[in-house]
Amino acid sequence: MFRRKPIYVYIGFILWSVVSTLFLWDSTAQGATVIVTLDEVNVGQCGETWTESGVILSFVETTEEDAGPGYCYFGLEPEYGWVWLYPARLNVDLSEIVNLTGSPVQVEIDVYDGCPHADCTRAFLYDDGSVVDSVYACSNPDNEYTLQLTGGPGTDQLAISSNEAAILEIRLTSTSGPWGASSILGAENPSTSNVLNCLIVLLIPIGSVLLSKRMSRGR
Repeated sequence: MFRRKPIYVYIGFILWSVVSTLFLWDSTAQGATVIVTLDEVNVGQCGETWTESGVILSFVETTEEDAGPGYCYFGLEPEYGWVWLYPARLNVDLSEIVNLTGSPVQVEIDVYDGCPHADCTRAFLYDDGSVVDSVYACSNPDNEYTLQLTGGPGTDQLAISSNEAAILEIRLTSTSGPWGASSILGAENPSTSNVLNCLIVLLIPIGSVLLSKRMSRGR
């Protein structure tokens, strides 16, 4: 005689299918990578530019998008290869990077954060002046963390701002996979990775409940 399976079996199958689909969708083929180490910054005032790995960088005043507009105070720590923003905006011009042109780009920013409050360290990706992705630390994180953003084939500018944070390294990677708003820490717009992480966290207590029910039935 046919016996209907318990409802939690179907729920578990649906949740597993969703997680597996998101994992496969988020696994993107990686292409060329440009690393900006910030080891040899040779500017003395805001507005001056320097070039590293084909990227044009400059410190500029913060804007209304940042924690507070109208400031440009930065510091250099060459022995560590860090640049400090307190407050300032680090502008990164991506338009001259030939090997990243024409494909979606993933950006990773290593940060040492000294902000006393949340959301004062922010990053933005632009396409012809329009923001295509943005991220900030929405809670007080550990001092060191990585921000992640993704942009489309037309992404031409990255901006990083903070009231008190050191930028350690920036990595730019072309990818053939899907692109959209994303971050590792403090997402303003959650990415597939963040959704996947949230689902995994959700599945842990659900799995525990289902396991306990199964064990109690077997007694």
